[in-house]
Amino acid sequence: MAKNRVDDANVFAVGPPDEFRVDVEFDTAAVVRRVERRAGELRANVVGELRDALEEPNEADVTELQTLLEQPSVDREACREVVRGAFERELVETDELEARRESQQTRIDALEEDIDRFEATVGLFETVNPHRRSFEESGQEFREELSSFGGGDDRSLAVRGDDYLFIKNMQPDDVLQATGSNTLAETELFNDPHERNRMRESLEELAKNTLDRKYTGLQRRKLSHQGRRYSDLRVRVAVMSPAVDRMDGEMLDLKSIYREAFDLEGNPTRQRYSAWNPAVGGDWDIGLGVFIDGVFLDNIRKAVQANGYASGYEEWGKNQDVDIQIHHSLGLERQELYRRRDTLNVEAADDTEFFLRDEEAVVSDLLAEYSERVQLRTDGEDDTDGSDPSASVSTPDSTASSDSTTE
Repeated sequence: MAKNRVDDANVFAVGPPDEFRVDVEFDTAAVVRRVERRAGELRANVVGELRDALEEPNEADVTELQTLLEQPSVDREACREVVRGAFERELVETDELEARRESQQTRIDALEEDIDRFEATVGLFETVNPHRRSFEESGQEFREELSSFGGGDDRSLAVRGDDYLFIKNMQPDDVLQATGSNTLAETELFNDPHERNRMRESLEELAKNTLDRKYTGLQRRKLSHQGRRYSDLRVRVAVMSPAVDRMDGEMLDLKSIYREAFDLEGNPTRQRYSAWNPAVGGDWDIGLGVFIDGVFLDNIRKAVQANGYASGYEEWGKNQDVDIQIHHSLGLERQELYRRRDTLNVEAADDTEFFLRDEEAVVSDLLAEYSERVQLRTDGEDDTDGSDPSASVSTPDSTASSDSTTE
């Protein structure tokens, strides 16, 4: 029994029965190796547990702990300090992450509020947009029907088409500034410098369009020759809108455009440009009207469109059911009228010089040299020239209101 126990412990080796011998088999080096191997395993376990416990281990802490554990005499308190410091640093980083998480959550909440608001706005536009399309389609249909209205009447005096109309539709860059308002005057657009500038630019664009011959009806806006010029032409401009009280002076001032286009300087005794701003028009409209005075019949462009003014008046004059005898008021108080026999060519230098005088002198000579006076018949009297009343119907050259008229 004793032999077996000693052998099992690998401490002694007992010889055979015929020979009494005891050999010592205990190996201290092997024991040391096992102890060191076990110590290494324990150190690795300690370091591994630390790595597993930390979300993002700091390698400096791990290296320091390994160094302490490899010392001949392990300082347990120093190891505890290293591990404690590693956990404290991770807790600090966790606080930073928590702060970032809260910041991101705040941003998410704000974005969700914006999404709710914009979804409501999108829903509003989706609801309104079909009505807007219906309105535009109805407006187009109305314009088409209006343009075709009276198409069978060959006696119409109007020049068909809208080549003298200029319409510009604008939409605010920020439509929310107009949302909820019933009129242009109620919006916040006039408080926005950018929107005011856009409206100003649009008005200037319209003003420049009114200089077109199709709008003014003038052959020439300026009559001049060899340094002399006709300086009795006058321009009156109206900017019309119910929101005119909210429009500043800079927006309403279009004088420079017309002053240059019509050469309105040079007559200090007479105001040649004037403006007024009536609060009339559509709730969302800004209208521009231009009135030109001091225009002679000779400077009105020819009506070349089909069924233009000249042919229209001729058709009306030949119709026995229509009583048109006069088209201007000059001399009517004396029971007479003036009818132009001829016109001057404002594109010719010699004829242009005729107009480069005082307006009163030009009118007087036009009436004397280029017009004829027709005495109207009164009750119980015959015409002075013995002509039929129908002879007083205006000729194609007398379709303007007078020699000096308003376009």
